[in-house]
Amino acid sequence: MLDKLLELPIHFNIMSTPYITKIELPDQSGRECEIIISGNWPNPSWRHTETIIDFNDIERTVSIKYLGKSKGGIAMQMLKSFSDTIKIKFPSSGEWRLLINGRSNIREYNVFIK
Repeated sequence: MLDKLLELPIHFNIMSTPYITKIELPDQSGRECEIIISGNWPNPSWRHTETIIDFNDIERTVSIKYLGKSKGGIAMQMLKSFSDTIKIKFPSSGEWRLLINGRSNIREYNVFIK
């Protein structure tokens, strides 16, 4: 049994979202806008790998998943801060609900696109 446990990988390299601490929407004057996301990865071995943006025209929502994964191995157990800019183009003007998935919650913002 112990032999089987020793064969398991130390890290399964699963993608996940970071802890989101701050969202900035500096300019909402057009259909294209930038969103600045700041937060923390669980430890220094985590890196951003992919951003998934889903638009729902019927519910007028935009869901953003900012994903990363650990490179594995041994890492100091301390948070690693980050800040990144995401550019999105809204399909139409008007009011939209922005949903940003974080590790511990979903942040929700109402934005009005001109």
